[in-house]
Amino acid sequence: MEILSGRIFIRGITANVGDKAAEHVNVTVVEGVCAGSGVYLGSLDPEETLSFSVSCEESGEGNESLVRAYFQPALGEVSHTDAVVRIPATERELVTPETLTEREGVGKGVGVLQTAVVAVVAILVGVAIGRSWARSESVGT
Repeated sequence: MEILSGRIFIRGITANVGDKAAEHVNVTVVEGVCAGSGVYLGSLDPEETLSFSVSCEESGEGNESLVRAYFQPALGEVSHTDAVVRIPATERELVTPETLTEREGVGKGVGVLQTAVVAVVAILVGVAIGRSWARSESVGT
């Protein structure tokens, strides 16, 4: 999660680690900063990844969000996986690109943290999709 020019951006990657397509994939912020914002991604084939970005106006309230990825692993079944993302404490101070260049080294640390958040979201979503399909496979056989 980052703040740029008064907007909060939540970015991540969804991954399908199952052996079937995940239909109707939708990433929505259900609680916290940017609650109610979301993006529809469509279908993910097995081993496919898609990046997403959700944004909202910076309100100054709160510093975390509950991000939920909804997907349909089988006809008539809806599953989801959750991840909590946080705005780093230093990020609230870095509202404009000019302040990033004034504070030497901060931009690099924020980039590393964003990469870590994206990796965590991708892993959680991928694992949840894979487990859901494994359960549906064992129930269906």
